[in-house]
Amino acid sequence: MMGIQTRSFTLADRRRALRRRRNEYICRIDMSPLAGIFVALWLVVAPVGVIDFGSVAVDLPERLHAGFLTGASREDALRVSVSRDGRYFVGYRQMSLDDLADRVREGVWRGAERKVYLAVDRRAKYGTVKLALAEVRRSGIKDIAILTN
Repeated sequence: MMGIQTRSFTLADRRRALRRRRNEYICRIDMSPLAGIFVALWLVVAPVGVIDFGSVAVDLPERLHAGFLTGASREDALRVSVSRDGRYFVGYRQMSLDDLADRVREGVWRGAERKVYLAVDRRAKYGTVKLALAEVRRSGIKDIAILTN
């Protein structure tokens, strides 16, 4: 008759196996908590990027007592820019003065706030800014904010 041979483990065998298992865990150093701390510190200390308001860059005039306009940084904000050489922009698109009112009306129709943020270069001529204001008013918008630094 063929039987299954069983080996009985002695107390010494069990201790040896336990000792081998313990050493296996002690000799490993887990680096994931350290990596987590480094990532958290990097996120806190990392420099913040430039905020893009969705329009061309103009050199805004400096003001000491200007208030912060939170609506100007919204994605759907109507931002009209006047460059120093007299070009007009709605967002990133260059417009002629005749198309400015239609483009502002179209932006309001798409769901933008009924407020226009006017970004004027500090070296722009007053006459070009006055024409832009007249075109924005002609589109039906009465609430106009002039952006400064």
